[in-house]
Amino acid sequence: MFHNAWLSILSLGLIHSLFLEQAEAFVPQNTYPAIHTHFIQKFASSGHLSPTILKSTSTETDLDIDLLTEVRSEIFSRDGGEDAWTETTSYLTNDVFDSSLSQEEVELLLATTFRWKAYVKASSIMKKYQYPTLPDPAKIKQGVEWLKEGLLEMSMEQICKNIQSLPHTYLKDPEGSYKKALGSAPKKYRDASTLKALIEHDPAVLGITVNCADEGCASECGSCWVAYGNRFPF
Repeated sequence: MFHNAWLSILSLGLIHSLFLEQAEAFVPQNTYPAIHTHFIQKFASSGHLSPTILKSTSTETDLDIDLLTEVRSEIFSRDGGEDAWTETTSYLTNDVFDSSLSQEEVELLLATTFRWKAYVKASSIMKKYQYPTLPDPAKIKQGVEWLKEGLLEMSMEQICKNIQSLPHTYLKDPEGSYKKALGSAPKKYRDASTLKALIEHDPAVLGITVNCADEGCASECGSCWVAYGNRFPF
């Protein structure tokens, strides 16, 4: 019985590893980061993920670094791409992370957030269905300032931690996500102080912007209040 259970856990881990590779290329990014983070946290804490699988979820790997050459080549070939990429990378590396992350690690966060990593990994056929975008340095600066000075009043330590774990949510219009989260939240969570407490408990809540209980299923379970309801402490 124990042997069969262990094989099931191992198989699940391998399936998950394969799922992540496919999800990054094919799943709209706003639907899976929260699922990915929750899965990793639960299985890592339980000790069921192998060192190989855990390594594949880290910010920086040798394979990722190799991909950066392709990512930069694609971005720099676009109008305004080099300036936007360089300015954004410099701002995050020096002003936000204060050099606690390398430039390459910051670039990988951006490559994931704006879907360049998925784009360069896709086949020539699947590239037709990929829509990577360029980062807007001004909007990213505005977003970080809002996280710090706005309703959430996050410390820079919190901001850095959340950007690393959920870059799509915390780098791409966090204020807009907050408004959507507040507007779609169940009534008992629909006030600023309660939502702030939920986000402090689980930073992924900032990306919960859909409520299928009110609107009908939108097929965005990773961003839905219904799916997250049983995780809240109150």
